[in-house]
Formats: sequence, C-alpha cells, structure tokens
Amino acid sequence: MGFGLPLCDTTRTNFTSNPDPDFGIYLTKATNPAGPWSAPVLVEAGKGLIDPCPLWDDDGQTYLVHG
Repeated sequence: MGFGLPLCDTTRTNFTSNPDPDFGIYLTKATNPAGPWSAPVLVEAGKGLIDPCPLWDDDGQTYLVHG
C-alpha cells in the first residue's frame, strides 16, 4: 500500500488517502503532518480503485473521488 501526500482540511486535520488496488482505499489522519498518524481505515472497498483524491466543496461537503 502506498501513502499519498498529506492534505489538510478546514479543521486543520491532515489526511492521506492510501489506495490498495486489491482491497480499496484507506484513510489515515493526524493533527500534525509529522505524526503520529492513525491506523488506516478502509473507507471505500473494491478492486481496482486508484488515484484517490479528497474534494472539499464550497458548501462544506467532502467527497472522495477516484479513478
């Protein structure tokens, strides 16, 4: 499983989305980009899910888009 670059949302929480093409997309979070990071949580199960990216909409909604 590869780890993406940390992204920060409006609550100042850092997230990484981590794709595993055999199982799905995992998410980890931390208040400091240097860590400690949470254990990975499977947020979207499925085979072949790649290139995840969180999207924060103008209305405050958060989406996880992927290829």
